[in-house]
Amino acid sequence: MRMWERDREWHGVESLLRTIEGGAAGTLLVDGEPGAGRTRLLTEAARAAGERHLSVLQGGPGELGELIPCGMLYQALDLRFEPAAGGDPGDSRARTLERLRSGLEERATGPVLVVLDDLHWADPMTLMVLRALHHVLASRPIGWLLSRSTAVEQGQAAFLFDLLEREGAARLELTPLSPEAVVGLMTQTLGAPPEPALLALAGGAGGNPLLISELLAGLRDEGRLGAGAVLPHGYVPHRLRMVVRHWIDALSTGARNLVETVAVLGRSFSPEQAVSLLGTTPAALLPLVEECMAAGILAATPQGLTFRHELVRFVVATRVPQPVRHALLDQLGARTHAEPANRPPDVYAGPASRSLGVSGPDLDPGHGPGPGRGSGHLAALIDTAIAGGRLQEAERLVDEGLADRDPADDAAELRCLLSDIMYLTGRIEEALRLAETMLAVPDLPGHVRDRAVLVRLYALTRLRDSGTSAREYAYEVLEGGARHGPVATVAALVALAVTEWEEGRLSEALAFAEDARRLAVTDERPAGTDESPVHRYEPLLVSAALLMDVHRLDQARAILREARADMSADGHLTWTADASALEARAELAAGRFADAVTEAERALDLATTLGTPLPATVANAVLATVALRRGDLRAASRYVADGTGGPLDGHPRHTLLTAQVAEVRDGPLSAMTLLTDLPAPLGRLRSMLAVEPTAGAWMVRVALAADDRPAAEAVVATVEALSKGNPEFAALVASAAHARGLLDGDCDALAQAAERTDDAWARASAAEDLGMALVTAGRHEEAAGNLDRALAIYQDLGSVRDSARVRKRLRGMGVRHRHWSYAERPVSGWDSLTETERNISLLVADGWTNRRIAEQTFISVHTVAFHLRHVYRKLHINSRIELVRLMVSQGRIETGPSGVAGA
Repeated sequence: MRMWERDREWHGVESLLRTIEGGAAGTLLVDGEPGAGRTRLLTEAARAAGERHLSVLQGGPGELGELIPCGMLYQALDLRFEPAAGGDPGDSRARTLERLRSGLEERATGPVLVVLDDLHWADPMTLMVLRALHHVLASRPIGWLLSRSTAVEQGQAAFLFDLLEREGAARLELTPLSPEAVVGLMTQTLGAPPEPALLALAGGAGGNPLLISELLAGLRDEGRLGAGAVLPHGYVPHRLRMVVRHWIDALSTGARNLVETVAVLGRSFSPEQAVSLLGTTPAALLPLVEECMAAGILAATPQGLTFRHELVRFVVATRVPQPVRHALLDQLGARTHAEPANRPPDVYAGPASRSLGVSGPDLDPGHGPGPGRGSGHLAALIDTAIAGGRLQEAERLVDEGLADRDPADDAAELRCLLSDIMYLTGRIEEALRLAETMLAVPDLPGHVRDRAVLVRLYALTRLRDSGTSAREYAYEVLEGGARHGPVATVAALVALAVTEWEEGRLSEALAFAEDARRLAVTDERPAGTDESPVHRYEPLLVSAALLMDVHRLDQARAILREARADMSADGHLTWTADASALEARAELAAGRFADAVTEAERALDLATTLGTPLPATVANAVLATVALRRGDLRAASRYVADGTGGPLDGHPRHTLLTAQVAEVRDGPLSAMTLLTDLPAPLGRLRSMLAVEPTAGAWMVRVALAADDRPAAEAVVATVEALSKGNPEFAALVASAAHARGLLDGDCDALAQAAERTDDAWARASAAEDLGMALVTAGRHEEAAGNLDRALAIYQDLGSVRDSARVRKRLRGMGVRHRHWSYAERPVSGWDSLTETERNISLLVADGWTNRRIAEQTFISVHTVAFHLRHVYRKLHINSRIELVRLMVSQGRIETGPSGVAGA
């Protein structure tokens, strides 16, 4: 047990454990403010009890309270909640008490430790039943370890604790760490006494163990601990910011608004100031203040209200957009060169504020009239609108600003912002032209130039064939050194990550992406500048995307969680569609088709709402892939077509998907016409295989089916070169083995591919190809085993088309599998059709003959006719024409301008 200055508390825990080990009952009550270590203490106690071979029961309601009465007690006892019949509350409580009592007695045949955390969130019935259980089971060897937050000064949990203490329960409070304990904790973490600047920064935590530990962990993560580390003025690590944001975001909208509003005033403020800023009344303010106090954020003092922890206030204040800070301070007349006489002593520069190296003017640069209040103020408003996903509003502000302003610097900054808006809204070529025009303007301010550099880099990276190398320009930016700020540097690193990836240098690409991500996450704009971080999510999203390409899904998901939490905390909506699209890719790679579709559709909705079409291409690619694997060619074609003519029409992934749909619809020769670079082992082929390693085997299969062995050999050469250059990526090694095994009919290579990959669909594909190679080699029993293995994986994934193809191959070997399933359906109408009948109906609507449908679904022509007869019977029709008419009238399919289905 290593908890600073908690020896007394731990002795209390050990005393409780010894009591129940001796066969007696005991109770220990733990009080403490949020972050004081209550949960940590309870966790350590449960672990220690387990090491002593004591039974442990744990439960807690969480911050949202309990969904059902006594839910935490049912949870602790692992009992299912059973609603009581009848409406008598007294009977309901009695039955609940009896069920929980008997359940606890059954588990208390020996010493038991019952650990219940956060009882201040518990519902009244839980507390009543807990009190009764404590009384009726007093003779059992049960130890009760209960905790609550002292931020909630009143309430039934506080009353229960007082009552149990009067009846003999031991009680302890986890108070803030003393300054000596803080120094000791930091010395232990650092291996040396902390520097004064770091110690002063930790002083803003007010001795709160959670804030101090997260501060140190965040600084360690960002390389700002140890010899030579520099702690910039007013710096707070990203990890601690995320903890505070989670803390604040748990509040109601009104309480969060209160905290964010008053944070700009300083650590202390008066209720009158809060009322004035919020435009409310003291009566309406009261419940908001009580909620903030209950959460451990605010506290009452004789002079007014104060933030419990200066670190929390500072993080909240820096979240408020600069224009809003200006307006709030102007509203109170606080933004002047001189300090207002009636301001509380610590509004701007109290001791805690100085320990952070921050004062009111630091948080609110440019106060008072003078340069910077024109263009800078409007640019900050536009930046806020961009980050918040209000891109149309941002563009309108730019247009209005350009109409009202003449100075060159003003116009340059606004036009650079416009180029960024163009990029985000998918007008990439326009964005590139405007950014390049602005970069030709002499003597641009540094942050304006860097914004144009960022847009040019990202646009070049997206366009690829623009005539200028994004890679060369990125190196030019990096070599410029001090000429560029962090924004341009991050963009250059992101561009290098993408271009190096497509060149096949995957490790180098991931290193560039990681450098960009670290710089973007740790970069905080210095106080006194109007510049705010821009596009800080791009490196996180690019890192996640690259990791997904090589199936490192856990790492990718961790980065995505970080990005999404940051977006949510800051209200930065513009990149939320990108995050959902990548989450859809992750679900697809993990083989969870339904979840992939849900996330992809969410991405499309967000992209439409926000007007950001770039992530829609990724989402449509996911939906097209799922549709292909489910055998829904119509949907797959529609999703691919939705990306045609878009900003990423030429992206390797889109080209590949277009070819895959063409191969299913019209055969391998049709696909080969779209894969014009296959004979050459460089160019787009390498890019395709870098972004989609599993595509190598498909390309070889298609080339061989089209009798184009040189193209197949080119694919194998390219994917093997990628694998050889990047041996640390198992996905590439497996892909190379799969492609080589297909080309040469090499069963050992195919077996290696099936074993090495952790992509479930790729594993099934390799097992299927191995099965067919074994058939050719005359090893039919082994072949059937591998085809069965592939079939099982395809079925688990829901890959209907692949499952049907493998069944057909097994039938050709005399092996049959039952593959239908029973489901409750009506006897007639569209909902009565099976999945196979629906798919056949859709293909009929596309004008396919029974023979083509049979080839597509891997069943016989007679079976197609059999299914159609069932469709006619269930829909009460007699022909294909009636089927199409019915589907059109019910909105099952769309018609083109000519009135032809699917046109």
